[in-house]
Amino acid sequence: MKYSGNGRAPGSHRGNRSRARIVTAAVIGACLVASPQASAHAATEKVRAVRPDSPAAGDTAAPGRGFPHASGKRTVRTGEKCKKGYFKDGKCQRGPRGPQGPRGPQGPQGPQGPGASIDTTFQGSVAFLGATRNDGATLIRDPRTIPRWFDLSLLPGYPGGAVGVSLASIGNDVHVTIRNADGRVAHTVCAVQPTPGTPGNPAWPRNCVPFTDLTPPN
Repeated sequence: MKYSGNGRAPGSHRGNRSRARIVTAAVIGACLVASPQASAHAATEKVRAVRPDSPAAGDTAAPGRGFPHASGKRTVRTGEKCKKGYFKDGKCQRGPRGPQGPRGPQGPQGPQGPGASIDTTFQGSVAFLGATRNDGATLIRDPRTIPRWFDLSLLPGYPGGAVGVSLASIGNDVHVTIRNADGRVAHTVCAVQPTPGTPGNPAWPRNCVPFTDLTPPN
């Protein structure tokens, strides 16, 4: 048998070509296996670029509004649902309660509450009743007249905002003393004999004199 000038048998060339084909097929197969993984990784990065609130696998929870990235160099926002906490195990977690803040300044004084005062005085068998109303008015009741209740806050000098009332009967008169929310004290005298609204005595409250200021000094 004769050989070619290169000194190798014809069969060795065919063996080399077969081995080359096997190596080439192995390289192509490895590339095909790596391609889906690379595509999946690229798809994950694309999703994270579109939705920055989607943590990557392996990310761990951290206080505040984000995740530490796997590289440790940047954070991923957790979205609107975790404004008051941090993201962990796929859920928004509430952080620990902070320390109590300092006491704030005292606010302004509120308005005066409604008054609640009542008093009674007798003249013979007739009982006169005085009462303060929630709006600061002072009423007096005469059981002999219709209507029976009369508003004394219509009199001149009435200080307004009454929270206390006191009645006293002397002779043919009823003395009415009130105190208001500001501490002012005022006094009036009402003629009750004869019956107000009958001849000789004007009807309520014109049978009373104007209020006199009797506020004590501070």
